[in-house]
Amino acid sequence: MYIPSNPFIIKNDILKLMIHKLSNQEYKDILLIINYNHIGFLMLNDYIMSLYKKNFPNIVFIYPSNINKSNIISCKESYKGYYAYKCLKKVYHKFPNYKGYLIINDDIYLKVWELTNLNFDIPWLYEFFPHHDHWHFYSSCNKLNLYFRPDSELKGKLIKFNGFSEIIAGKADTFYLPRIYLSKLLDLFDIMYNLKIFLECAVPVSIGSLLLFKYQIIYIKPLETGKERKNVMNYLYTKYNQITIHPIKFSNIEYQNKVKEYIYFVNGIKF
Repeated sequence: MYIPSNPFIIKNDILKLMIHKLSNQEYKDILLIINYNHIGFLMLNDYIMSLYKKNFPNIVFIYPSNINKSNIISCKESYKGYYAYKCLKKVYHKFPNYKGYLIINDDIYLKVWELTNLNFDIPWLYEFFPHHDHWHFYSSCNKLNLYFRPDSELKGKLIKFNGFSEIIAGKADTFYLPRIYLSKLLDLFDIMYNLKIFLECAVPVSIGSLLLFKYQIIYIKPLETGKERKNVMNYLYTKYNQITIHPIKFSNIEYQNKVKEYIYFVNGIKF
């Protein structure tokens, strides 16, 4: 059963107990990967792990500087997140035996109890859409038209919108890949990186080239611009069935405490 994180529903004690039960689910065969976009945030490791370790006993961090620790993958391409998909090859080579790989950025809050209705056998991605010429990264993504030209090996492998094959874009702050798909995508991710294709085109286009229409969409209410982005913490207690909330700056102690209060409100877990 899918129980949305809605405070009006949560007031019902029976449903609150059900949410608490869902929050206890453990994903031992899924590797949770947190990508750091900037240097200097390793002090957040313990806090971030406290949010997820109950449900994800296996967590690794991608960091854009050389660090010698077992649960940290050093990868310069994670800087700013533009090409963080390139780092997944290092992750996979070090941790090749998980059922699936769930990737989130360091400013994402993942509502783990919302995952129970999702299928871990197929990829997940945010809502996607044709990229447009007034988008900041249009020129980067448009280079893919050359790679997917009619005489290429990937001819016909673009997602179709309104009957036309198009380069697609989609928020890639969070996505999930079963092992079989990740292993097939690593070489394509290398190609995308060599072309310097921005994350939000590289990931959906790569997944789409394998699956075409076989997507499972993770949809969240957009919190990316203007006043909503500045007041993102107000959206913890909304009626929307959000799986993630973005951006939450965990370097902010006030934000950390508000997330803790929210988790306690939803399922009674204290830190």
